Amino acid sequence: MAGIRVSIDAGQDSSSSKIAASGYDEHVITDKERGTYDLGDASLKRAIGANRGRQPNDAFVKSPTPWGDLYKSYGWREVHTYTTPSQAYVTGIQSEPVIVATKTLTNNSSVPAEFDAGISEQVTNTVSNTWSSTHSIEVSQEFNYEVKFLGSGGGGTTSFSYTHQWGQEKREEKSTTVGTTSGVKVTLNPGQSVVAKLVATRGVLNYRIVYKATLNGGTAYNYNPTHEGHHFWWSPINNIMNSGNLSTERSFTEDLQVGYYSDSKVELTDPKTGRLLGVLPAHAKYSTPLDMRDLKWADPKAPSEETNGNASEEDENSSEGESSQEEHHEEQ
Repeated sequence: MAGIRVSIDAGQDSSSSKIAASGYDEHVITDKERGTYDLGDASLKRAIGANRGRQPNDAFVKSPTPWGDLYKSYGWREVHTYTTPSQAYVTGIQSEPVIVATKTLTNNSSVPAEFDAGISEQVTNTVSNTWSSTHSIEVSQEFNYEVKFLGSGGGGTTSFSYTHQWGQEKREEKSTTVGTTSGVKVTLNPGQSVVAKLVATRGVLNYRIVYKATLNGGTAYNYNPTHEGHHFWWSPINNIMNSGNLSTERSFTEDLQVGYYSDSKVELTDPKTGRLLGVLPAHAKYSTPLDMRDLKWADPKAPSEETNGNASEEDENSSEGESSQEEHHEEQ
């Protein structure tokens, strides 16, 4: 089937990230492409001479030709340009944990109370691409891309599709929600607080596709006087080009960069000491509240103390590799 199809899996590491490219574009060689492959009239005749032992008077790569169009009269195949992906692979991956959103829960009542620690945020997955120079050949078929983001969107897979043209450079975006909106419940004693942080992995995956453009079909040519008893001849273009030391292949590269969010979780910390109290997978389902009252908290009536290995909420939010996008505060 004509047309180029690119399928990308953006996982959390290189082993789970894949790319596949297939399909082709084929058309009768254009005048621009004759220049790309050094198939001008003089060069083509020299190559035929190197192959046949004598240069022809006339040489052609496509219709129309004189003498009733040699290609149509004899059923000969014109020279065609054939472009197809030859390689597709992952070139690198970078990832870091980021704080997507935070929410502080405080029990200001005189009795234990239950709070919703569910937290979610909308993020944007992206795909951008760059090409090596593609102006020397022409491709008319569309390029159809399908990108799957593994482990995003509440622990599942999200995907989107788009279409580009040959050599087109454009950034594509898809919004998705990470985190959880319900089911994460915590029970707090009077005076207790907990900070819920939605943490996700932000990654950048780099892919490369190599395209090969080759020629097939043949050249029709005329001798006058005849050559070996005939005026009109046809030879495979690759045989002629090889005899003339002309390259039969051109390569082009497309580099794609995929930015994504995955592996989200909710971290619960003591706001007075910064101590981590628990980690909840954001996509998990919780049927009963998480009772935080039995954990070792800082005394809500005592001033906060700085200790080695512990940091205040402000310090934690500014720790290396993490950046806070949004903060909420809830009290009861």
